[in-house]
Amino acid sequence: KMPSSFIFQSFEPFSSLERAKAIGVDSFWYKEVSEKPILELMDRTMAGESIYPDKTPTVSFGNIKSTDLSKREIEVLREVIMGFTNAEIAERLNLSQHTVRDYVQVIMEKTGYRTRTELAVKARETGIIIPDKKN
Repeated sequence: KMPSSFIFQSFEPFSSLERAKAIGVDSFWYKEVSEKPILELMDRTMAGESIYPDKTPTVSFGNIKSTDLSKREIEVLREVIMGFTNAEIAERLNLSQHTVRDYVQVIMEKTGYRTRTELAVKARETGIIIPDKKN
């Protein structure tokens, strides 16, 4: 049997879980404080079981829960925390600058954060977004 593969990630809705499934990762789980769940997951995966969470964990993000953001809002927010301008985000996500501006404004209104910097810092602190290191 081929070696089993598993991924542990701190948190992020949508993309990582979907990517792990798409590339054939045997098991995927979100990091927890205790090592017991991680060791159990590793043992079960090595025994041939494929394990994925039923749902993404929910964290507070300003005035909302992480699950209150759409997949597209998460994509735009990832670009914001990486420091890209609206013009750069528009080009990277194939959107208009106006649409990017609207997404950022809606996310700020939902969360209650007043500035783009505060939004980016809080997104990183909560772990709701993990910057894409390859870009």
